Amino acid sequence: MGSRLHFRYYSYHYAPFTSYFSNVENVSVQYNTNSKPLKSLEHLIAIFPPHYANYPPRKWQQLMVDKNSPISEFYPINFDIDLNGKRQEWQGIILLPFVDEKRLHEALESVYLTLTPDEEKRNKSDYDHLLIHSTHSCYEQVLNE
Repeated sequence: MGSRLHFRYYSYHYAPFTSYFSNVENVSVQYNTNSKPLKSLEHLIAIFPPHYANYPPRKWQQLMVDKNSPISEFYPINFDIDLNGKRQEWQGIILLPFVDEKRLHEALESVYLTLTPDEEKRNKSDYDHLLIHSTHSCYEQVLNE
């Protein structure tokens, strides 16, 4: 189902230092409460880099790898890494563009109809499921609740 607080989107690459917080009780933070959590397949296409394009449904893959895709800039081939005093690239902050949820949904409108019934089922928001093996020590307790 996603977090109930999914609309808390932080549109910066860096978190502020706690020493910057003064009079925090007077700060007004406005969140978009009209947004909905991304569905499973939408989430994949929003976070995966282009070399993982084989995981979303086939027609959706083109949105990630086609240079003429309306969301192609979400998947840059070249990007900056802020080393911020670090020596190794893996220690740096990758500066990727933020995904515009509205543009993502607009781009997906044209390919939603291509989902197979199985893909539609995978993309559906549903109840959480707890899978627990019958040999687990908590199995009986969970079964009886």
